[in-house]
Amino acid sequence: MSAGAAPAQDQHGAAAQNQGKKATNPLCPYCGCEETHRSHRAGPIDYFLRWLSLLPYRCADCERRFHH
Repeated sequence: MSAGAAPAQDQHGAAAQNQGKKATNPLCPYCGCEETHRSHRAGPIDYFLRWLSLLPYRCADCERRFHH
């Protein structure tokens, strides 16, 4: 690779050096599980909390829903 060459790009245009990075979801506040995922908004409270930058998540272990 020459000194002025750009980093390798994947099919989506992201630099190859960033492929190992993963967005981290918050820990479950109830059981401490690391396996949480975004949940769908389900009502006016969720839409209001979105204005406060609080997003709904669900725990894969205890299946409880929380906002972070």
